[in-house]
Amino acid sequence: MMLSLSLSLSLSLSLMSCSGPDPGPRWLAPGAPSPLRHLSPSQYSNAVQDLFEGVQLPSIQLPDDPKVGAFDHMASAQSPNPLWIEAVQAAAVRITDAAMEQPGPWLPCPDDGGPDPRACGHAVVRDLARRAFRRPLTPEEIALYLGFFEDQLAGSGSFRVALQLALQAILNAPEFLYLLEITPDPGSGPRIPLAGHELAARLSFTLWNTLPDERLLTAAITGALDTADGVEAEAWRMLEDPRITQGVLRFHHLWLDLGDLDESFSRNPVRYPSWDPSWVPSLQDETAALVWRVFDGPKPTLSSLLLDPQTDADRVIAELYGVAEGPGPVPSGRAGILTRPAWLTAKANLINPSPVQRGAWILERMLCAPPAPPPAGAALNISDLQLATQGTNRERYSQHAADPACAGCHDAIDGLGFGFEHFDSVGIWNELDGDSPVDASGVIWVGDLAGTPFDGAVELSELLAGSETVHRCVARQWFRYAHGRVETEADAVILAQLEARFLETGGELPELLVELVRSETFRTRRAP
Repeated sequence: MMLSLSLSLSLSLSLMSCSGPDPGPRWLAPGAPSPLRHLSPSQYSNAVQDLFEGVQLPSIQLPDDPKVGAFDHMASAQSPNPLWIEAVQAAAVRITDAAMEQPGPWLPCPDDGGPDPRACGHAVVRDLARRAFRRPLTPEEIALYLGFFEDQLAGSGSFRVALQLALQAILNAPEFLYLLEITPDPGSGPRIPLAGHELAARLSFTLWNTLPDERLLTAAITGALDTADGVEAEAWRMLEDPRITQGVLRFHHLWLDLGDLDESFSRNPVRYPSWDPSWVPSLQDETAALVWRVFDGPKPTLSSLLLDPQTDADRVIAELYGVAEGPGPVPSGRAGILTRPAWLTAKANLINPSPVQRGAWILERMLCAPPAPPPAGAALNISDLQLATQGTNRERYSQHAADPACAGCHDAIDGLGFGFEHFDSVGIWNELDGDSPVDASGVIWVGDLAGTPFDGAVELSELLAGSETVHRCVARQWFRYAHGRVETEADAVILAQLEARFLETGGELPELLVELVRSETFRTRRAP
C-alpha cells in the first residue's frame, strides 16, 4: 500500500522540488544550444548504478526515444509521454527495492537505521540527492527531501519504508531525469556561460555516459571549469578514467547501428541454418573491442578504426572467419569496422546482403550526404525470396540504374554498397554469388573522392580513411552526440574549427573530443 502510493507521491514531490513561481520557462531555456532533454535509457542505467554502488540492480528497460540520425538522445525526438513517466516511476520502485535488499557502500548504517535512524536517513538522502542532481542542494531542497523522509518515518515507523520512499522521490525528480540548464542570463552577450554544475553534467554524460564523479563536481564548485583551458584539463583527466569506455563505446554502438542487432534478430533459416540470435553479443563485442583497442592504443585515429586488421576471436567470430580462436589478424579481404560481422549483419536483408543499406549508411554517417527519400511509387518491399531467384545480388540491385526515377540516388548509394558484395547477410566472405564470381567494384560519387573507383571493401575503407570529407563528417557526428541536436547554420564557425583540428591531428579521436568539449558552443547556451 505504502509503496504503491509512493508513485504519485514521489512524482508530486519531485515537481515541487523545482523551486520558483514559474519553473516552466526556465526549464525550456529558449534558444539553448542543447534544448531540454531527459536521460537516455543507457544514461539512466549507468547513473543509477553509480548511485547505488555495489548493488546488483535489475535490468531496467525505459522506452526508447526515436532516433534522429544515429542517436537516441536527441532533444527534438523526446517527449515526457505517459508511457515514459510510468516506466520511470516503476523503475524507481524496482531500483530502490534492490538497493534496500543489498545495503552496501551507499548505506552507511544498518538497514534498520541503526541507533539513530533519523541521522542516517538524513545523511543518505542528502548525499544521494546531491550526486543524482549533479550539484549542491539548495536549502529549500534540503528541507523538502529531509522533511519528506521524516514524515514517512513518523507515519510508517519503518526506516526502510521511509528511506525507500525518499529515494524514489529523488529518482523521479526532474533534476535527476533531465539535463537542466537554467542559469540566469547575465545580459553580457549573446551566449550564457553554463554554471559549473551544468557544464560538469554535459562533460560527464558526453565523455562517460553517466554522472560526474566527485573530482568533476569539485571542479564545478571551485570554478575550475570556468575557462576553456580548465575544461580541457578536466577532459584529459576524464579520458584516462575507465568510465571513458562507456562514452566511446556508446557513441560507436549508436553510430554503427549495432543496436539493430538484438535477441530477436533473425536470418532466413534455409539460407543460414546455423544462425542463432545468441551470436549477437559476440558480433557486438568484437566491434566494441576493436573500437576500444584503437581509442586506447598508440594510434587512436579514424583511419585506424577503418583499417585495423586485428581481432580477438571467440568461438562465434572464429567460425565466421574460419580462423582459430584467440587474438590474431583478420582474414584477407577484411580490415576495420566496416568489414566486421556486426555492421555487415546489421546492414543486410534476411537472405541477401543489402548494398542499399550499406551504401546509404556510408552516405549518411561517413559522408554527411544522406540520400533523399525514394520517389512515390518506388518498390520498397521486394521480398528477399523473389530477389534470390533472379541473377546475382548485384545484378538484381543494378536494376535501380535502369529506372531514371531511381538512378540519381542509387548510383551514389549502390556505388558504395557494392563494395561489400563479398559479405553475406551474416558477414561471411564468399567468392561466388551462385555460380558467378562476386563483383565488388564500385565508385564513390560524393565529397572529395567523387569519381574515385575501388574494388572491394578494403580498398573502399582505405579511401574513406584518407578522405577529408569523411573526417569532417565524423566530427559532425560527435558534435550531434555531444549536444543532443543536429547542427544549424549558427554552428558553422565552431564546426569549421572542430573539423580543422581533427584534420590537423591526423584524425586523432581523443583530440577531437577535447576540442569539442572546450569549444564555446559546448560551454555555453544561447541567450534568449
